[in-house]
Amino acid sequence: MKHRFAKLATLAMAGAMFAAPLAAHADPIATMTGTVGSSTTVGDTINVDGSQCVVDGQQTYVGLFYGVDGTTWYKGPFEEQTVAGTWHWTFPLDPATETGTVQSIVYCSTAPVSSLDDPAVQWASPVYHMTIESSPRSVHGKARAGAKAATAAMPTMTLDINALPRVDKMGLPGAQAAALKTKVDARFANVSQAYRLSQAALGGVDGTTLRASSLLLPFLGASGLSEVYTALAGGNSGSNQAFVDRVSTNILGHPADPASRTTWINQIKGNGTRAKVLLAIANSAPAVAATDNSAYVMTAELTLGKPLTSAARTQAMAAPLDSAQVARVQVVEQIAS
Repeated sequence: MKHRFAKLATLAMAGAMFAAPLAAHADPIATMTGTVGSSTTVGDTINVDGSQCVVDGQQTYVGLFYGVDGTTWYKGPFEEQTVAGTWHWTFPLDPATETGTVQSIVYCSTAPVSSLDDPAVQWASPVYHMTIESSPRSVHGKARAGAKAATAAMPTMTLDINALPRVDKMGLPGAQAAALKTKVDARFANVSQAYRLSQAALGGVDGTTLRASSLLLPFLGASGLSEVYTALAGGNSGSNQAFVDRVSTNILGHPADPASRTTWINQIKGNGTRAKVLLAIANSAPAVAATDNSAYVMTAELTLGKPLTSAARTQAMAAPLDSAQVARVQVVEQIAS
C-alpha cells in the first residue's frame, strides 16, 4: 500500500461515523464529504469533520489504524489532537494514483497511542471498508470536455451494521450497550413485520398501533395481522389496481411497475386476497430494504421504553444505517442515552 494512500485512508475513514447528534459523551461521530476540483488534474479533496471525542477534563486525540486482512493493524501516519472533542481535515486526492480498498478502525484516545490495546484508547470503531474508485469527472451534472480521460475520485465507506465497536469505554460501556442491542434484536422481527404492514397499508406508522400490532403478531400470525391492516386500509373498497398502486406507493415510494401490477391483480382475482397481496408486497425484498433500518430505530425506542420520534427524525437516524456508515449499536446507545 502506498504511503500517501495510507495517509488518505487515515483522513477519509474517520468520516464514516454517525452524523445525527448524540447525547453528551456518547460515542464519537464524524462526517465525510468529497469535493471534485475545477480542473481535470487538481482540486479533488476529502473533507472530514467530527465531534464527540470528549472525556471529562482530558485532552483527546483522534486517529486511525489501517490494514488489509482484518487481523494486523498499522497506525496511520499521524494523530490529531482534537479541539474540544472536534476535528476537521481536508486532504487532496489524486484519482490517477490513489484508488483501491483498505480496512480501517477509527479511535478516540486520551493520549497518543501505538496500538489499539493501549489503555488510553477510549473508543475504537468496528472495521470500516473504504474503496476509492475513479469516476468520469463532471461539473453541475454535465460531463467536462475530455471527460473520457478525466476522472474524479469517488470514496465509499461501509461496515457491518450489526458489528460492535472494538473498544467502547465512552457513553454506555460496551457490554451494556451490546446487551441492550441484544434485547432490541430479539424484538426486531415482530416490530419490523408490523412496521412494514402499517407503512404499506396506511402510508405511515403510528406508534401506539405499532406497539399493539407487534404484540398481537405472535397470536394472529403475519397473515392475520395483514387482514387487520387491510381492513384498516378500506378492505375491498376501490379497484384492485388502485389498491396495488397505493400499497406499492406507500412502502416503495412509487406505483407498481406494469408487470408487478398485473401479477398482484391476478393474484387477487385468483385464489388470493388483498390481505395476501398486502403481505407479499410488504415482505418483498425492495420493501424490506427500504424500511428495515427505520423499523430498527422504532424497535429500539419501543424496547427501551422511549417516546417514539417523528417520521422525519426516524428517517434521519436510519440514514447512516442505510448507507452502512454507522453500526446499529450506536443507534441503540443514542436512544438509550
